[in-house]
Amino acid sequence: MDAVPNRFMFDTNALNKICANFVDEVLIYLSKHNGFEYYFSEIQCQESAANISKVTDGIDPCLVERQRAELALNLLRVIPKLQTQYCGKFATLWPGGWLLDGTFDILPDSEGAASEMFSDILNGNVEQYYNDAMIAMTAIVKGCVCVTDDKRLFNKINKHFSDRAIRYENFMPLMPDYLSCYATSL
Repeated sequence: MDAVPNRFMFDTNALNKICANFVDEVLIYLSKHNGFEYYFSEIQCQESAANISKVTDGIDPCLVERQRAELALNLLRVIPKLQTQYCGKFATLWPGGWLLDGTFDILPDSEGAASEMFSDILNGNVEQYYNDAMIAMTAIVKGCVCVTDDKRLFNKINKHFSDRAIRYENFMPLMPDYLSCYATSL
């Protein structure tokens, strides 16, 4: 599908930046009133959960648990607030991705180019790149621009679909400056 204006999907690294910056979160939320749309998939939730549960050696367990709890709370707050649409995973013929139990969407026949991009991102390494490939394919099929700071993913998406990936630093200036009117009135 061609890109739909102002429709975005965040890679997990971009989602983590939003969770860490309340001003960005507010600007993105307010942009929904100007027609911006934000799509999320199960992959971002799974990756975020994996990041929260990572074992961290050499750091005070109380500090780690607090950081994990804060990240989890931020994700629980941010995703439902920003989400315009939830997207299921697409069924693929890769290990762990072929189940047709109603939780996976079927890739439309017209999206062969997205499937080619998916294979290119995987590059034979399902363990390392499956989530990135799935986020990219979902973004393309749903008409989104993927916001990512993952250099490899950014390059692979734009190799197959010009201008369908954007870096977080280039995404934020697209947000209307809602806060400037408050800053000048103070």
